[in-house]
Amino acid sequence: MYLRYRIPTVHLLFVADIGAPGARGAWGGSGSFAPWRAELHRSYTDGATRATVAAHPILIQGTTLRTDGQSFDLTHGNVLVAHMSPSGALTITQLPEHRGGDEPARSIVAAIKGTLPHDARVQALPTS
Repeated sequence: MYLRYRIPTVHLLFVADIGAPGARGAWGGSGSFAPWRAELHRSYTDGATRATVAAHPILIQGTTLRTDGQSFDLTHGNVLVAHMSPSGALTITQLPEHRGGDEPARSIVAAIKGTLPHDARVQALPTS
């Protein structure tokens, strides 16, 4: 699940560490979005088992992203990959990329794939 939040621009790729890499599933969720503040609540439903897992919330305030005791300065890179465990815990990888708000999602996903060549779940994602 790819999400772009515009003020400031943050590119988040959510990856569920559930089932086999590339397996079918569906993302859902909600959030509140305001200039310089957002709170994201994502959930994932596994296509094989139909089990739904709710990810721990992500908070973006100004140029800082926080979740699960992790904190990231978005001035060091605004492209992030959020791996969600079967318990909903998030492990974030921040890439040193600075991408604009109008860049197509396929370009962002391609850049992530190029930066994380050994991440099987990322590599299994379609680029388009």
